[in-house]
Amino acid sequence: MKNRKLFSKSLLSGALTFGISLVIANLCQFFLFVGLSESIRTDLTVVVTFIISVAINFYLHTNYIFIKAFSTSKLFKFAATNILSLITPLIFWFLYESLFGNPSQLIFNFFAIMLTLIIFPLKYFFYKYIFRN
Repeated sequence: MKNRKLFSKSLLSGALTFGISLVIANLCQFFLFVGLSESIRTDLTVVVTFIISVAINFYLHTNYIFIKAFSTSKLFKFAATNILSLITPLIFWFLYESLFGNPSQLIFNFFAIMLTLIIFPLKYFFYKYIFRN
């Protein structure tokens, strides 16, 4: 029962973080970085969004889900676990843009959601390891 509750809390945290990161990604991709070359715009958007999202998600997991004291080693482990959330979209968008060009806002958001849903369950198991007693 405790694992289900933690998973549910982690899922809610992930949904909140994802919502915030989607807003940040859209601002970067379609407003802030519009003047940049198409070859780096999406990659820069993914990296900036990743850094902000990991910080928010670590804060939520540390203070509200696993309720642990801050630890630099946990932060680095958490960031390392989330590298999967950075590498997967970078590879996906590289392949997508190589084949189809720059994505529309609808396509960008659709695939952002799909990639997140695929990656989340795997990351939760890593989080349990990082924040274990």
